[in-house]
Amino acid sequence: MRWNDTLAALAADHARWLVELGDLSHTGPGGEDLAKRADRVGYLYRSLGENLAHGQRTPQAAVVGWLRSDTHCATLFGPQYTEAGVSCRPARDGRPLWVLELGRPRAMPAYVPTAAPLPTR
Repeated sequence: MRWNDTLAALAADHARWLVELGDLSHTGPGGEDLAKRADRVGYLYRSLGENLAHGQRTPQAAVVGWLRSDTHCATLFGPQYTEAGVSCRPARDGRPLWVLELGRPRAMPAYVPTAAPLPTR
């Protein structure tokens, strides 16, 4: 797993939205799902996953909470994810709100140079 700045920006955007919304939701503004939100920030993905948490005071506590949930734990350990970004913001009640975005980037096609035409004489 490696850090990805674009996923971190995606997490920060969603955390801001959730604070404004006042609730936890995997749906963003205008009903955007995770894929649409990733497209909006320019993350070219093969796989995406998201975990949310509210109230845990430390990153370790948020992870422990996710580990205790079968679905969140499966997301954390999903072999389809190779990159992550996370954000934490104070919710309306002052307690931390955590957003973890996971992804695997789409493979970019290999660059194959073409031979330049030979000059004619």
